[in-house]
Amino acid sequence: MTELHLTPEQEAEAQVLFQRLKGAFEREALQLARLMASKEDRQVSGRTEFAVRDHVHRLGAQVLESVLQERKKKGYQGTSTACPVCAEPARCVAYRGKTIVSLLGAVRVERPYYHCASCGQGVCPWDTVLGVTATALSPGVEEVACIAGVQSSFAEASAKVLPKLAGLQLAESTVERTTEAAGVRLAVAQTAGQREESGQAWAWHKDAEGKTVAYVAVDATGVPQQGREGAKAESRMANVAVLYNPVPADPARGATPAVGPEPTWQAR
Repeated sequence: MTELHLTPEQEAEAQVLFQRLKGAFEREALQLARLMASKEDRQVSGRTEFAVRDHVHRLGAQVLESVLQERKKKGYQGTSTACPVCAEPARCVAYRGKTIVSLLGAVRVERPYYHCASCGQGVCPWDTVLGVTATALSPGVEEVACIAGVQSSFAEASAKVLPKLAGLQLAESTVERTTEAAGVRLAVAQTAGQREESGQAWAWHKDAEGKTVAYVAVDATGVPQQGREGAKAESRMANVAVLYNPVPADPARGATPAVGPEPTWQAR
């Protein structure tokens, strides 16, 4: 891991977190050591890998929870803040707890809760800062759930894909709502002309005439669909395109000839 260069304030926070988590690290390390010592050679990999992952995830969840607990006061925006619904002052009435599902496990966080007497709306501004969804999913879980949700049916993503690949237990309905909500946001952003990624300059290989060149390939493929409540639905056609830059036969025409004799393919 690359060494981080922290400010004095960040280093002070790191030391506080380290002291708070040191005991948890030692306990989990001992549990992992006992787990591995109990396994025969033929059992060291396979299912044991998933058990090790669960231990590491639990420790990671404790790290996240400790960080959020240490920083909860940063969610405090004063005795009042503008209500997001009616813009009237919403007063801070208490700290309220919430369990967030993260990629590392369930994390409990306390954050300031503001209530607007004018419209009755309650809000926790720090949820927005943390990127927590209405279904209490962290941004990491939301991303993984969406990836799983578009690869297969929501039921399979919930029952097989997420538990096996990420150790996540999410209801089918949660995967469905999360994936569909992300699709709506993407559609709105595309309609508004927003780019999905920031611009990037590419180093292109050159063709036989010494000019940079790229090719576009387009294809269509059928994508199985599932209707509401698992009902059968017609498949849809998805159009897929790729912009690619062929590797030249002459290494000297590569985008970065000094790297070596075999330039890499580049595709978008």
